[in-house]
Amino acid sequence: MIMRQITITQFNFEPDIKTFVGQVMAVIDLDADGVHDVRGSAHYLEIPVTDLASGRSIRVTDDPMRWSDLLAETIGYGDIEVAVEDSVKVTFDQPSFEPDIVATEALSALVHER
Repeated sequence: MIMRQITITQFNFEPDIKTFVGQVMAVIDLDADGVHDVRGSAHYLEIPVTDLASGRSIRVTDDPMRWSDLLAETIGYGDIEVAVEDSVKVTFDQPSFEPDIVATEALSALVHER
């Protein structure tokens, strides 16, 4: 399953250093099932975006992945930047194990063989 992280950064001009400085306003983690985590301002989740191809207004609750695709086009201009990064969420069917326990058991077996 694809996990997506959306980072919304606002840039403000700092005259003392004569440059723009970015401040992260929100980081949103989501996948096709919905939003999993929001760090920062959650009000960005309320922004509806318009799918120009269909003319539909889409909210994050309607289609999280499509909403995130369109969010950068909707608010990612001027002093706000929207970065979207995908990663693969790995799920295992097998139970996890502790490597230290496995190593300890293997070492114990070697010691008892002598």
